[in-house]
Amino acid sequence: MSMLALKQPSVRFLDTSRLSAVDRTAIVRLCNQRGVDTSFVLSRYRRYPLIAILNDAWGLAAFQLMDARPAAHATARDLVYLGPLVSARGAYVPLFAAIVERLVATGRPFWAASEIETPRVLATLTRLLPTRAFPAAQCTLSSADTHDVLAGFAAAYDHIEGFDPSDLTTRVTQSIGRCASPEAPCRYTLTLFGSDGLPQQGSALLAELRDGLAALKQSPSRRRTTARLLAAALTTGGLS
Repeated sequence: MSMLALKQPSVRFLDTSRLSAVDRTAIVRLCNQRGVDTSFVLSRYRRYPLIAILNDAWGLAAFQLMDARPAAHATARDLVYLGPLVSARGAYVPLFAAIVERLVATGRPFWAASEIETPRVLATLTRLLPTRAFPAAQCTLSSADTHDVLAGFAAAYDHIEGFDPSDLTTRVTQSIGRCASPEAPCRYTLTLFGSDGLPQQGSALLAELRDGLAALKQSPSRRRTTARLLAAALTTGGLS
C-alpha cells in the first residue's frame, strides 16, 4: 500500500444484532490481534444494542459497544453508556471524537459515561475534554452533579457493579483485557461528559474537542506514533 492510498478514517454506527458477516469477522480478527478476550466481546452484543466502528486505510481499527437510553422524563437527559472498546493504531481517538459529534448532532440533552480500563485511554479522554469531562483536573462539572449523575448510571445499568459514591469508582469482575476476575476484581473510575442539548453548549463541547485534538496531535508521544505509522506504511505496506 502506498502513501497515496492513505485516507481519512470512516466511522459507522450499527445495530449489533444486524452486523454483517464481514464486520463480525473483522471484529474477531481485531480482538485476536489485540489480545482481547473475543468471547467476552461477543457475549456483550446482547447487552449493547449499538456499536461504533472505525475503519482506516488498513481495515477495522477500532470499535466500541454502546447503549443509549432515552430520558426518563421531560427535564432529564438521555443516558449513553460507552462500553467495551478495542483499538489499534491509536484509532480510539478519532472514534471517540466521532461519538461525541454524533451525540451533539442529535440535539438532545445527554450524559455519557464509561468505565475505562486503560490508563492511557483515560488520560487521553481527559486531555480531549479538559474542562468538560470528569475526572479531568480542570473539570467544571460540580461534584454534586457528577455524584448524582453517576449514581443514576449505576442504578440504571445493572452491569455497573459495586458503585462507591465516596470516590465514584466501580468494581469490575470481568474485563475486556482479562485483568479482572471474580476472584481478583479491579476498581475503575467512572468517566462522565454531556450536553444540555442547547446549541451553545453543544458548540462549546465540540470546540473544546477540536482544541483537544489539535493539542494531542502536537504532543511528542503523538508525533512519535504518527512517525512510526508512516514509516510502517512506507516500508511494509501496512500494519498488523
